[in-house]
Amino acid sequence: MAIGDVTTGAENDLVEATGLARRMVARWGMGNLGLVAFKSDDHQPFLGYDLSQGREYSEATAAKIDQEVQRLLEERHKAVYELLTGAREKLDLLVDTLLKEETSTRLCWQKSSKLVPRMLTE
Repeated sequence: MAIGDVTTGAENDLVEATGLARRMVARWGMGNLGLVAFKSDDHQPFLGYDLSQGREYSEATAAKIDQEVQRLLEERHKAVYELLTGAREKLDLLVDTLLKEETSTRLCWQKSSKLVPRMLTE
C-alpha cells in the first residue's frame, strides 16, 4: 500500500491473519456461523495427518467456514486500508521514522510531530 506495488512482503502477515480468522470462526464462534466450535488439529506436524483423520463436519460446512474467513479478512482489509489512506501523512511520517530509527516510541512521536498513536494513549 505504501509504495503502490504488490509485493511478497506481506506473505507472513497473510498467513497469520488467515490462521487467526480461521480460529475465530471455527474455534471461538466469532463469525456468522454462530457459537459453535469445529474440532481441528492444525498443530499436527506430520505431513498428511489431516488427510488420514478427516473432519467432523461436512464439505458444505467447510465451505461456509472458508467463506466466513474470507469475509472477515476482506472486511478488516477494507477498514485498515481506509484508516491508513485517511491518515497518509501520519503513515508516511511513521515509515520515515522507522527507516531512520528502526523503532517508534511515544517520545519519538511527540518530539517529531506532536502526534501520539491512539493505542499509546489508551
